Amino acid sequence: MKLFFFLLLKFIFIAITYSNDEYIISSFATHTSNKIETSKGYKFSISEAIGNWQDNKGNYGKSKIIFYVEEFDTTTSIKGLGEFIDQENKKIWLIPERETEQDAGVGAINIIDASNKYTFLIDKKCFYAINYLDDRSFLKVKCT
Repeated sequence: MKLFFFLLLKFIFIAITYSNDEYIISSFATHTSNKIETSKGYKFSISEAIGNWQDNKGNYGKSKIIFYVEEFDTTTSIKGLGEFIDQENKKIWLIPERETEQDAGVGAINIIDASNKYTFLIDKKCFYAINYLDDRSFLKVKCT
């Protein structure tokens, strides 16, 4: 009888844990950038962020995002292409973009391709928040 209740509790715990469709990635990266600025204040830079990531399903791996930042007056546009590779060499390709302040902000992420393990993300709505410290970034992605 104890075994039955133990198995029942374990089943309920697993059902609650995996019934949540929310998918969360945390990424930590270092940046390198090349920038050109005109005399009228137009700025354009290409950056590469290389780091590590983990998700709320127990996966982890390395990340690489190449992106551009375009700034003029009060408008800042950011768009890039990222590749996340997990511990089994499975991949997620994503496009982060936003129109906001460069120092920190929120934006949308479009998952454009993925290995079979992650194809469930392709139709999900994903958003991100990012913060910077010197040449480091702290990124949180939430897909629902």
